[in-house]
Amino acid sequence: MEFVENIPIYRQIMTLIKQRIVNHTYHAGEKVPAVRELALQLETNPNTVQRALSDLENEGVLFSKRGLGRFVSEDEAVLESMKMQTVQEKVANFVLDLQAFGLDESQIQQVVAQYLAEGRGNDGD
Repeated sequence: MEFVENIPIYRQIMTLIKQRIVNHTYHAGEKVPAVRELALQLETNPNTVQRALSDLENEGVLFSKRGLGRFVSEDEAVLESMKMQTVQEKVANFVLDLQAFGLDESQIQQVVAQYLAEGRGNDGD
């Protein structure tokens, strides 16, 4: 995984795991890969992965079973809240990016409405 310099790596790992939960790569109740396995996959320090997983556990997104590992929460309210928080963060970053191009709120709304009206929002293009 390529990490962005201005965001702590453990936060980026947390975002990645949340995305994997939202897009159903990891399902509710499913075991997530162990710290060392994730560290190898992401080519990062196991301590960094451990921090990300611990923080996700503190948020209620993951839970531990002693001796078995960490699992995705089965609490639908927690997962829906996490999904909406993740979506809000993406929207905020998207809007900030467009504002950096000099677009105001009405222009951003127009661009998004046009994009959706053309049907490009339905197939992931």
